[in-house]
Amino acid sequence: MLKKGFVLVVDDDDISRGILTEILANEYRVVEACNGQEAVSYIKEHAEDLDLCILDIYMPIMDGYEVIKFLRDYNYLELFPVIVITSDESSENEVRALNQGVSDFIAKPFIREIVEKRVSNVIDSSRNAKELRQMVEEQVSEIYMQQEMLQEQMRQIEEFNEKTMQGLCTIAEFRRGEYGEH
Repeated sequence: MLKKGFVLVVDDDDISRGILTEILANEYRVVEACNGQEAVSYIKEHAEDLDLCILDIYMPIMDGYEVIKFLRDYNYLELFPVIVITSDESSENEVRALNQGVSDFIAKPFIREIVEKRVSNVIDSSRNAKELRQMVEEQVSEIYMQQEMLQEQMRQIEEFNEKTMQGLCTIAEFRRGEYGEH
């Protein structure tokens, strides 16, 4: 079966990683990291391949917020979206994570349908945004090329007009000379 994308699951809890991997494995290629430091190492090597990172907030060694800061500081959030997961029920973490640039938030315990739909929606939105950015870049490039062509055509028209004016002046001088008008 052709997989829809590549997902990095980062959580220090083996059971949570296993549940997410089991939920996503039919549709996505999934790789796991057990802490933020391991995730950062993996991202440095494979960022271009990733379609999504699912990231726990509370982990030893390097927590989710530190990973988000790294992703933001090195522009990885432009390459792939992040969904934050946590068992903390307070809205403060959700708001803080969303303010730092993550795309969505999933609370533990996981509900299969919610995980599947949010992952699918975030990946689809990210891909659509990338396609739109690419289209805009291509259109801007085309506009610049057309602008350069127009500038060259304007230069040629100005050159032609200058030569035409010189020719008309020469004819006028010649005509004045024929009739003795000086």
